[in-house]
Amino acid sequence: QYVDVAELNRAAEALERDETLIEAITEAIAAGKSKQVDIAAYCKEKYGLNHKQVGRVLIKYSRPPLRKWKREKGFANNAWLHELT
Repeated sequence: QYVDVAELNRAAEALERDETLIEAITEAIAAGKSKQVDIAAYCKEKYGLNHKQVGRVLIKYSRPPLRKWKREKGFANNAWLHELT
């Protein structure tokens, strides 16, 4: 079976690079924030993180195999809702 070692290394480096964002987002979701806008505001207020960075990481780690939270489209105002997995 073929194992793409370079891809595994890139994934590990990305995970390490995103670790601060992941921790901040996890903390926000645990604090009861579920909408992407609320999570981004929480991360900006507590950690000074950019909303574009937060949005990128929310999308990236809502998909397998790196899934850390579930992401679904809400009905009101097309909001994206998140919950920890």
